[in-house]
Amino acid sequence: CYYDAYARGYETIAVFEDDIKYEVSIDRIKRTIAEFKKTSCEICFLGYCWSNCKRIREEAAMITENLYEAPRSVQLLCNHALVIKKSFLERYMSRKNVVYWNNRNDHTLSDYLRDNGVKKCIPPKAFVNQNREQMGSVLRARTGGRGYVRKANSPPGPLGTRARGRRRRHVGISE
Repeated sequence: CYYDAYARGYETIAVFEDDIKYEVSIDRIKRTIAEFKKTSCEICFLGYCWSNCKRIREEAAMITENLYEAPRSVQLLCNHALVIKKSFLERYMSRKNVVYWNNRNDHTLSDYLRDNGVKKCIPPKAFVNQNREQMGSVLRARTGGRGYVRKANSPPGPLGTRARGRRRRHVGISE
């Protein structure tokens, strides 16, 4: 989707993975995106993980009601909820070796942000988290790659079949 937004010349894009859960209201997320568009930051992580939160809290500068500018040296991972400005996207998509198969996307992006001094911002806490327990990699590992949890003592069956008189609940996973 980065390339599509780059090719179409969008001013600002929001990228949300399909395995997310909202920790705040959609209205607050919309207000935060509107605030972001008025800042000098070029990318906003509405969710972030594997970060040194204590360090971020100590070093980040509050720039709006809902946003803090993250220190340059802080590595932000987990690209499950990003808002990106055109100015950044143009540089990122036209860089040398734009194909990032040598490393995971979140590490490639984080390294690029740090190495190029890109201004990034974050909310005071993750507004959007990955829903790993119900929809992500944790679930796939727990279910042997099925991507859904079979009820105890129920026989395997195709999606939508009935088990013991009740409709089964499945959680879809896309790769």
